[in-house]
Amino acid sequence: MPVTIVRAQPGDVAPVWHGDEAARGTYLDALRTAQADGLATVTLRLPSGWHSTQALQVATATVREADPDLDVQLVVADLGAFGARRAMRRLARHLSQALPEAPPGAAPVPSVPRPRIPPSAAPERARALPAPSAAEEPKGPAAPTQSLAAALENLDEPFAATLLRLVDTKHLTDVEVYRRANLDRRLFSKIRSNPRYVPSKRTALALAVGLELDLDETRALLARAGYTLSSALTADVIVEYFITRGTHDVLVINEALFYFDQPLLGA
Repeated sequence: MPVTIVRAQPGDVAPVWHGDEAARGTYLDALRTAQADGLATVTLRLPSGWHSTQALQVATATVREADPDLDVQLVVADLGAFGARRAMRRLARHLSQALPEAPPGAAPVPSVPRPRIPPSAAPERARALPAPSAAEEPKGPAAPTQSLAAALENLDEPFAATLLRLVDTKHLTDVEVYRRANLDRRLFSKIRSNPRYVPSKRTALALAVGLELDLDETRALLARAGYTLSSALTADVIVEYFITRGTHDVLVINEALFYFDQPLLGA
């Protein structure tokens, strides 16, 4: 049941808002009809204006309630009300302090252009190694302490093994984890069946959120796949912001990532 948020295209007509219950009924009917017809994807269009954030909350709650076995696409026509929300204003202020390219001052409101933070650069899949101290720096050529073959025989536990161990430790089922992480079950099956599977950084972060890991645990899990959280990347700062505050709802995090033009987790 991966859920993605996308922008409406020019010319798309946004529906009229008739209240929470009417919207819930419309979304629920669409989900049930799509599943009964054997469709793989269903698109739910959200109204524009001040009801857009309310409609998004109703839509995500309805999707969770229906729990359909299909991909759900939420089409947002207007981001104006997103920036007026208190939580988004706090996040905008945090980004202005944490990132040099973030806009200074207060968070955006509908009458002011929302922040244009450049998308995060593609993550480098490289292991972060601690810098040697002055005492440890080599004075000259030195013979290797072990052969390459010996080093390769002593690799850390791979990502897949670490993930599955965490699933067991937290007494969760596979279904609970991949749904909380906003992932397709087929992708999770690939990870479980391939001990050396290395996911994308977005997938690894989504799984950390789905497992409700704290910041240190998240960094440790990412390292198993060769990634790290960077204070120079907008998306990483946003995800870290929510994790440190104990928010592990991937759809809430994705709403913020979407608003600031960043790649979504999972899906």
